[in-house]
Amino acid sequence: RYQLSSEIQQRIMAAEVPPALEDAILGAYERLRRDVAAAGGAGPDGDVRVSMRSSALGEDAAGATFAGQFKSLLGVRSENILDAYKEIVASKHTLHAMSYRLNRGIRDEDVAMCVGCMALVNARAGGVMYSRNPLNVRDASVYINSVWCLPTAVVDGTTPTDLFVVDRAKRTMRERVINHKDSRTVPDEGEGLRREAVPEAE
Repeated sequence: RYQLSSEIQQRIMAAEVPPALEDAILGAYERLRRDVAAAGGAGPDGDVRVSMRSSALGEDAAGATFAGQFKSLLGVRSENILDAYKEIVASKHTLHAMSYRLNRGIRDEDVAMCVGCMALVNARAGGVMYSRNPLNVRDASVYINSVWCLPTAVVDGTTPTDLFVVDRAKRTMRERVINHKDSRTVPDEGEGLRREAVPEAE
């Protein structure tokens, strides 16, 4: 299985993106770049770093949840968008993803995938919000886990997160837990992301 997984991914990475698809991707990026630049959000070189991630049919279906198995790339520069696109598409065929589908009887052709792309926000803080308590269906409060800067640490668990619980009916803060966070994730000056220490005052 490992050899098959590796061969499929290598073939996708070595393949040329079809011209019509390449034109569509680059044309959409140029429209995004113009919109962000008009709003004053482009970098000093006029480039707009983007976040790219997969979205696949059935990844949040009951009994077969596989959201998060495929690759996400953050801070991608314009000249690397096509390679990033292929890398994300190829991630559908990692050993983990293929084994998951095989063990659950999900055919490869039934998992259509697209790649979403949006401008990367250099966030002051970010997080994950649950519109209901994920551990108690009777609790209708909103649960927010957050960290300084980009919220990758909320998802991968590398940093303790803050917790905010909001009472939906009263629209008031029911609970607030602030944890010590000694590192944060920020966009790198070149491409991608980097970890840095959080200033003591924060």
